[in-house]
Amino acid sequence: MRVFISYSHRDKDWLSRLQVHLKPIAKVEVWDDSQIKPGSKWRQQIADALDGSDVAILIISADFLASGFIVTNELPPLLRSADKAGTLILPVIASPCLFSYHPELSQFQAVNDPSKPLISLSPGDQETVFRSVAETIYKLSIKLRKKPKAIDSPSISTEIKIESFTDLHTWTRLIKVGDWVYAQEARRIIGEGIHSYLMSRDEYGTTPFLLKAKVAFSGFNQHIQRGVEEINAGFVFGWNSDSENPKYYNILITGKRILLESIGFNGGDAFRDFQHLNEGVYLKINENQTYELNFRSRVFSYNQLK
Repeated sequence: MRVFISYSHRDKDWLSRLQVHLKPIAKVEVWDDSQIKPGSKWRQQIADALDGSDVAILIISADFLASGFIVTNELPPLLRSADKAGTLILPVIASPCLFSYHPELSQFQAVNDPSKPLISLSPGDQETVFRSVAETIYKLSIKLRKKPKAIDSPSISTEIKIESFTDLHTWTRLIKVGDWVYAQEARRIIGEGIHSYLMSRDEYGTTPFLLKAKVAFSGFNQHIQRGVEEINAGFVFGWNSDSENPKYYNILITGKRILLESIGFNGGDAFRDFQHLNEGVYLKINENQTYELNFRSRVFSYNQLK
């Protein structure tokens, strides 16, 4: 689970206490701009951290509301993500400010009463507020681990189809669009450049499926440097050619997100009849990084390997 912390640098003492309370929570990636290294592209790092965050903790004060950078660069994407992707917004009121009069922020329930900001509380009560934040994050992380992100997909039957793209037998039958290499010893596949697709020859239509792959990508940084924002790669599988227009799925990898598409389920062709079945999950592809992908009908998961 990814947690983004937005704050004014004048409130860094509150950030420090919050970090202490969040540190013991396992399986949670917490990000704030104190992690930016000197000389790095800090604007891009902030944008990448914002993209795909499950929770945003806002340490709100008069300085926070007066920050042009926060109001212009951090709040708009967080508010859009809350509206479209259900990102949880947790405002923590650090000092007296106009939070209650802010038309967009005040719609979110603050962790502590705006009339009782942290600065006016005793040290013990301050710690209680931070514990409440940590407890909320902990419970949500447990919930997400027990119930992986679900997606909507076409109706399915009671059978199941298992296909592993890392099996040599499967690899030799795949249709390869773009440059792909199979590393047999590591059972890993590597795609180079953008518009790289692996296409299954199996036809199982709406049957439930379990798809596995261990994949890495290379050669797309040069495209990104030329202004191409998405690598547009993926796995095409589940063909059903019983009708004039085939039906199939595509696990679409953009370089920043991974999501599921269905094509042809409404009787049209691939250029007109396609649908994103979910908003996807955050997955920033880094070159020379291996990703273990699993898609079980309605549930998608991945692991980053060395």
